[in-house]
Amino acid sequence: MRPILFAVLTVLPMTAYAGANPEAVYRSMITGAWAMAPEACGTIDAFTFSHGQVQAGIDVCTFSAPISGPGGTGVQLNMSCTESDDPTTAIPETFVLTLDQVDPGLPDPGDILTLTGTDSLGVPITLRRCP
Repeated sequence: MRPILFAVLTVLPMTAYAGANPEAVYRSMITGAWAMAPEACGTIDAFTFSHGQVQAGIDVCTFSAPISGPGGTGVQLNMSCTESDDPTTAIPETFVLTLDQVDPGLPDPGDILTLTGTDSLGVPITLRRCP
């Protein structure tokens, strides 16, 4: 019975199971480079999610651990961000990351990630995984 449950969970969008272990979801499904358009991959416009850090343009953000997003959906990062041209200024940010489309359990260039900021980022940003 457990293998069947696992198989079902791997094909569901992240919002269905992120609340169970948001750090595992973050590490296995979100870490890596994402961009709004494929041509932005590898440029300053890409978002790079790694262990304890997010690089977004000239901003570098650190966070302690991913937690469940509001209502148990998505992954929330409570971050402290600095601009590379002024590393003395730390700005608190909260991002909720939601995988809207994901290949069953495997990172794939077709994956779509919605990034919603609760502080300076007023509208959701849709990102695609960089190859």
